[in-house]
Amino acid sequence: MENPLQFIRASSITNLQAVSADFCRPAAVFDRLWLGLRRLLQSLAALFHPRSRMPERGERLALKILDATPSYVALLDLTNDRILYANASFTGFFGLPQSPFTTPGTVEAVHSAIHPADRPAYERFLRLLESDQENQAYKAEFRARNAHGEWRWLACQGQVFQNSRPRQALISAEDATESHQVREHLRYLSTHDSLTGLHNRAYFQEALENVRQAGQFPAAIIMMDIDNLKQVNDTYGHEAGDVILREIAGLLEDNFRAGDTIARVGGDEFTALLPQVNQANAREIVRRMRARFAAAVSTTGLSLDVVSVGLCVARDETELMKAHHQADQRMYEDKQQRKAGREAVCERLAVRVLQ
Repeated sequence: MENPLQFIRASSITNLQAVSADFCRPAAVFDRLWLGLRRLLQSLAALFHPRSRMPERGERLALKILDATPSYVALLDLTNDRILYANASFTGFFGLPQSPFTTPGTVEAVHSAIHPADRPAYERFLRLLESDQENQAYKAEFRARNAHGEWRWLACQGQVFQNSRPRQALISAEDATESHQVREHLRYLSTHDSLTGLHNRAYFQEALENVRQAGQFPAAIIMMDIDNLKQVNDTYGHEAGDVILREIAGLLEDNFRAGDTIARVGGDEFTALLPQVNQANAREIVRRMRARFAAAVSTTGLSLDVVSVGLCVARDETELMKAHHQADQRMYEDKQQRKAGREAVCERLAVRVLQ
């Protein structure tokens, strides 16, 4: 077999520096696999042979280039569960001995650094590498604890070399913590209401579909609307109206289970989706919620007994959309009744004043 190290020796320093710049770009190892690097790493296992010599000047230069890359790079022996080679970024991240040629025990240090919640993704990634597919790149994201005890997201890619015996895989990882946080923040913004922190209409529609697909019936839908919010805004200002919206959102979160979906679906409209809740339990939940609103007073000094409610329970997926519509209709009817009740109270007060 052609000696891969000869390829490195034949490369000029200028070419090696150009390769280093290319390799520093994210995912360059797999998106445009550098043949020289691939050949070099395939050969590193030979350094463990008892009669192996120390790397010569050209080899040491190549290793220095690898150590200068910010990516975490390692060569794994999948057959014997060993790390054959790791660059400085890799050993520094996991707190391994500061040598590119690691011992068999170091692989366990990497395994134990994976976040417990992400072990399934990590183990699935390893299984893919151990499958029969060669020259196939695999990707995964998981959290790992670095040498400073911090949990960091790693975007990892791996590829098994063709006809390698023992079976070897090139691993490259990037610190993806910031990009993961950005994605999570964007995801949060796309599914939550910025004022109240509750979910938004888009998320509620998604939750309805999830309940339908999972068959979580009976499912209760509760529609709610704040009475006279416009008058509050006009009289006391929008800041007062915003305070009331946030306080009502807080009461709603306290009233429902962790697995229920509560959303602000309009300016003064809220809704709740309660999977696997029957009619009797749903009515008790609404009764308890009404009692809390009746007793609550806003920090603005206004009563929070200002929520009209409509309830409907879907027994199966065929009734889900109809239940949503029916709950909305019942909420509107409740609003009209509450309005009529307030007007009747005002009329009686007016009569008493005139008497």
